Amino acid sequence: MKNNQILLPPQVLHLIERLEAAGEEAWIVGGCVRDSLMGKIPHDWDMTTSASTGRMKEIFSDKRLLLNGEQHGTVGVIEDGAVYEITTYRVESGCSDNRHPDAIRFTREIREDLSRRDFTINALYAHAGTGEILDPCGGQADLAHGVLRACRACARHTLQDDGLRILRMVRFAGELQFAPDPALMHAAQAYVHNLLDLSPSRVFGEWQRICLCDTPYPSKGQGPQKLLYAMELLHRCGA
Repeated sequence: MKNNQILLPPQVLHLIERLEAAGEEAWIVGGCVRDSLMGKIPHDWDMTTSASTGRMKEIFSDKRLLLNGEQHGTVGVIEDGAVYEITTYRVESGCSDNRHPDAIRFTREIREDLSRRDFTINALYAHAGTGEILDPCGGQADLAHGVLRACRACARHTLQDDGLRILRMVRFAGELQFAPDPALMHAAQAYVHNLLDLSPSRVFGEWQRICLCDTPYPSKGQGPQKLLYAMELLHRCGA
């Protein structure tokens, strides 16, 4: 599907064009696509590519790079003083510590990358050149209907991997005033005990964002209602 609503910063467009000129695929992905389709200006621009980290280092050898995320497939490219993260398509499996994947496999197939995404509204890919929106999970329809839904056919598989996703569900629902679909809500109730395994710093970071859930998408005096809705969802989860 084509969409002309997404206006990329010139720095992002330049990086994507460099990757494609080198024979690699490159897409913008996640929250920046979601926010653009909602008419909001994204604060961050995440990119994903078929290129390995080694290949990216070759393509951007003339740039300053941040490589602290290289083991997870992420290269930060510094362009005009800002850091733009580009991540190789990857597949994750296992999560024995309720946070980090037990194994990461890099791939050149973008549809395999989809398996690690949490919610359909965050599993949206946009092509800079053609305007194509890759939406294999129906994220655009969920945006239109105000529904928060897991990417995977079984919502439990999405939430059992990382307890923080329960808090992310509550935050997105509060920020956007979306309703979690029944399967996602049931999965959150089933795995709410995983919140106990999270580090205090991770819980605090997400909790702060829940308390400020009116900030990313300001409403006309509805901030308290958004927070109350988020608190209600937490209570329904059993937290």
